Amino acid sequence: MKQKINLILAIFVIFQPHYLFCGARVEEDSADKIGNFSLPTSQQPRTLYAFGQNIVDKHDLLFFAVFGQMGGKHKNLTNIFPGLLYGIRNDLIVFVTLPFTLTAKDDCYHSRGVSDTIVECEYAFFTKETDTDALQATVVGNMSFPTGSANKIPNTGFGSPSFFLGATLNYSQRWWGTWIQAGTTLTTTHHHTKFGNQFFYQGGFEYCFATRPGWIFAGLLDLFGTYEQKNRLHGIKDNDSGGNTFWIGPSIWASCKKTIIQVGVAAPAAQHLFGTQNKSNYIVEILLT
Repeated sequence: MKQKINLILAIFVIFQPHYLFCGARVEEDSADKIGNFSLPTSQQPRTLYAFGQNIVDKHDLLFFAVFGQMGGKHKNLTNIFPGLLYGIRNDLIVFVTLPFTLTAKDDCYHSRGVSDTIVECEYAFFTKETDTDALQATVVGNMSFPTGSANKIPNTGFGSPSFFLGATLNYSQRWWGTWIQAGTTLTTTHHHTKFGNQFFYQGGFEYCFATRPGWIFAGLLDLFGTYEQKNRLHGIKDNDSGGNTFWIGPSIWASCKKTIIQVGVAAPAAQHLFGTQNKSNYIVEILLT
């Protein structure tokens, strides 16, 4: 019987750990700290589902936890992502996360366990700021280490190292913001098995609809897609793997100087999967820091 391995971890492993903290840097003596700029860099609202945009101030150290669930008919994936992010400089960060798959189900197959460890760096090579707006461009690179399992069905990891490279561009004003980004994950071969490379295209909008003393409240709309190439299992191409899915995901953001809470639900606007695969119907995300 042909072994069936669905790479349903892909959207979580790449998106989840990379979108938590970003925004324009706020100078301490600014007289215009309102709306999006009313809190420090790490507490300003940004995308829930996309990668990157994690630049924080020098020596900032942030702990975060993300709960995510992706579900559909005959499939379910529930993960938790704890991690640490550190600002090496005002334009360079590093973060480490070790995801854990609480449950993964695809048809009659079930699995759980540690997923692949990710170490990422992001560098802001261009930043332009005024009292009323900010424009920033970054490059993102990470490496995942095979602490998960490629042999479980569904798999909890790639079974070998993988490499991610992407770029982001975001623009913020006092009451709204927007961003675009693109990236790719390149997987490697282990025992003649190679999961398909992945390509990401993403963008979105943010609106700060209310502020209170020490708090920001915002609504965001993420538009994000993933194209996955077919897997090769033990040297044989798996025609029931890979495809393209485009998602629309609104979310709500609330933050103060010590806490961030963000909750969102995404649904597929278009989904074309190769061969015979179970489709995903929704993603639920909860971010706490």
